[in-house]
Amino acid sequence: MKSPKGNERENVLSRYRQDYSDYNILPSYHMDKGIVKKKLNPGDEVYQFNHEPPAYNSSASLDPTMSAQSFNSYSENTVTVLDNLDSLTSLQGMVRQDIFFTKDDLKAMGKTVIIDNETVEYDQGDMIRGYITIENLTAKAIPLNVYYVLFQGIYRNDHKCENFIQMVDFKASLNYDGVETLIDPDDGTYLTMGSTLLPQIKYKRFFTFRVPSSLLEYACGAHLGKHLQAPPSCGEGINDLMPAKIRYNVRSALICNKNNEYYMLADTSKPVRIIPRPDIHVKDNHNGLTSMCQSLLNEVERGLSSSGGRYSKSRYRIGTYLDQLQYNHTENNEFSTVLKNKRIAATVHNREYKFKYYPPSLCHIHQTLDIPVQLVYNSSIDPLPMVKRVSCELVVVSINSTDYSIPQEIDHSMLFLKQTNLTYDDLVIRPAIMLLKEINKIRKHVPSFTPEPRLMADLKSLSYLSTSYVTMSIDTNVILDFTYPLEGQHTRSIHLHLNLNSMYLKDLDKAIKSNRFGSFCLLPSFQSCKLVRLYYMRVTLHLHNEDLVIHVPITVE
Repeated sequence: MKSPKGNERENVLSRYRQDYSDYNILPSYHMDKGIVKKKLNPGDEVYQFNHEPPAYNSSASLDPTMSAQSFNSYSENTVTVLDNLDSLTSLQGMVRQDIFFTKDDLKAMGKTVIIDNETVEYDQGDMIRGYITIENLTAKAIPLNVYYVLFQGIYRNDHKCENFIQMVDFKASLNYDGVETLIDPDDGTYLTMGSTLLPQIKYKRFFTFRVPSSLLEYACGAHLGKHLQAPPSCGEGINDLMPAKIRYNVRSALICNKNNEYYMLADTSKPVRIIPRPDIHVKDNHNGLTSMCQSLLNEVERGLSSSGGRYSKSRYRIGTYLDQLQYNHTENNEFSTVLKNKRIAATVHNREYKFKYYPPSLCHIHQTLDIPVQLVYNSSIDPLPMVKRVSCELVVVSINSTDYSIPQEIDHSMLFLKQTNLTYDDLVIRPAIMLLKEINKIRKHVPSFTPEPRLMADLKSLSYLSTSYVTMSIDTNVILDFTYPLEGQHTRSIHLHLNLNSMYLKDLDKAIKSNRFGSFCLLPSFQSCKLVRLYYMRVTLHLHNEDLVIHVPITVE
């Protein structure tokens, strides 16, 4: 049998759902103008938001006196409050806010289960639920002009901060007068909020966001499928070894109008951890770099066709840089290396080597990785060389674009070149820099030479990329099989059993906790327009007086 208090709560929340049920759908025209496109200068507003709750079916159409053309012009040219939240002057100490995350949706019976946003991880399609408390700390009523409840995805580096996701919960953001005041009998908070914050009153606003399965298409100018997947973020306070930051948060912003100018009355946000599942069905064009190089070569040939041989040296240098950029670094199905005398070769067959992502709180879960290596000796070697030691290192590669979007998918084959110590900087960035300089030289001397702007933008983007490499040492158990002769050569199989939980930052003291796995987070492999995270294993076979090094692509998922 329900208690009287339980019946009262069920009744109140039932009416709350009914009153707000119309606002969890596509925004009406009134909502769009009154919330999303609220003009930054209140004195210039041409449309006043009707505080009565708009009916979606009656207000979704445009005003008959406003043409579609003028509506589009308004949408594109108006500077809105939403676009300038971070630049508004803040008024401190008048309103207190707090954000709470809940396990389930609003329930009539039983207490709401609060969850820790620092430990919960969300995936695509998951619902982020919770509520915000808002309290007027002053003795006077405070007029409220605009209120936003947002889910944001933010890219941040040392120079700039930009949103790649910004969603508004219209249901939570709406504030209007003339509706029944509903009070939660459990804690006395007001569930309805008008255009005025009453003194010494605490309000409660429920929010719900669904983590998008992908970003909007305009988020990536190159329309790369992998760039349209939401990148992962392990939240605040966790070392993800990134040179820049991907962060998600729920944000609550209250804005008032004072002396015909908007001010930030209160602004609060809390981080959300998003670890999306990789979409294995997304396949981008791995030949994007080759295609760009071929198009640039065609542009140069066409632009200099009438110049005779005056720029033959420049054309040669451009061809050389283009060859370096489009070189296919993994031409066969093996990752291998040979000694300089070519009498010993080591090979790892190309297959997908993967291990699972675990948050730092679960770093104790045991994970291993097995990599078979095959050594082939020329039969003329006598005695056979001995493998003294095998070392395995996980290389964490982060590629960051500060100002421009990364124009192509970055493949593992661009990260290293077998039998060398070359990296992505040597194989892609430096040739792109030299190529850009050479093309710009020609453009100064040949005004008629005008390469396609898109190609030049892509080349400029590649030349401006920055990289970060973090190397982890890993304890490795080595099992050597017997050698056996085969048609003039000896073959030896080596089985590497890697204890991934033993990872620690190379050349640092393993005894210090902050240097060991668990104090940092290995995010799932991902690619976005601004950041890329990839991994590979550097396997070094230490012989008597030489080393064999093999690079093996690794995927964290």
